[in-house]
Amino acid sequence: MNVSEQQVIKVGVIGCGMMGEVHARTLHDSVRDVAVTCVHDADVSRAGEVAASIGARVSTTPEELVGEVDAVVIASPDGAHATQAVLALAHGCFVMCEKPLATTAAEALAVVDAELAIGQRRLQVGLMREFDPGHAAIAAAVRSGELGDTVVTRSTHLNPRPWLYPMPAERAITQSMIHDIHSVRFLSGAEVLDVDVDTVVEPANGSVRYVSARLRMSDGSIGIIDLSVGTGYGYRVDAEVVGTIATMATTDPASTTLWREGRAEQVVPDNWPERFATTYRDELVAWIDSLRNGVSVGATAWDGYVANLVAEACVASAETRLRVEVSIPERPSFYDR
Repeated sequence: MNVSEQQVIKVGVIGCGMMGEVHARTLHDSVRDVAVTCVHDADVSRAGEVAASIGARVSTTPEELVGEVDAVVIASPDGAHATQAVLALAHGCFVMCEKPLATTAAEALAVVDAELAIGQRRLQVGLMREFDPGHAAIAAAVRSGELGDTVVTRSTHLNPRPWLYPMPAERAITQSMIHDIHSVRFLSGAEVLDVDVDTVVEPANGSVRYVSARLRMSDGSIGIIDLSVGTGYGYRVDAEVVGTIATMATTDPASTTLWREGRAEQVVPDNWPERFATTYRDELVAWIDSLRNGVSVGATAWDGYVANLVAEACVASAETRLRVEVSIPERPSFYDR
């Protein structure tokens, strides 16, 4: 029986850290006709906690899990993403793989090759800003010509605290700024030709505080990415496209402004779960709907691969302080969107 014919789609979740738990609970609480039947994590105790909270069971291995479900959410540590994605595809599962698709472009390309061999798009990458209303509206305005020719695409990303300390620039780029790399491609509709990256680090230990990237795009425009690590005062993601006719920018939907005693105070999200809670839900709803109607949505394996390629160039530029070219192969028509 095809997934489209099933009344309930069985989903397994690999990785029960913060992101995996968010996905498991969202699927369980907010997505209709879905049953999260099993979870897996190297930390068996943690897997048991998440499983108990949603009425699932614990699978002892990823191999066991993919053999029992229709679809898999991969939210394990980054180094396992590519291997587990190929495993799930080989077992005929549909896959939602958290970003990054892999830790290297070569590993990401192996996932692309595995999906091409199947001949059906079965994998979506969790570059979820495509489902944020503000980002989606800007992309639509660019595609319609409403903004004219794109001049600059800007993505601003403030993280409240480092999840690893000291934080090397490579980790900040490949695990966090990779969102912004995809955002610039998604918003502009253009490819990256080369990158020029600079960083601000703590002198004592080399932990990165700030990453600034300038991307030269294939349509003649410029991409600007500003990533701040460990701000300590809240979470912020903004995007803007400056066009020859008009300029369009996101506004933070989670913010409010309080006026009192001669001051205006704006409340900002503490971290990404508050800023993008609705976006993550919409991403998963769209993913499950795509399994039923056979129309793929969201970032593809190819998008994940290109994001890895650009991220590697950004790391090289940050290390050498030189502009680094990005060589992106021609996209297979299989991944046309």
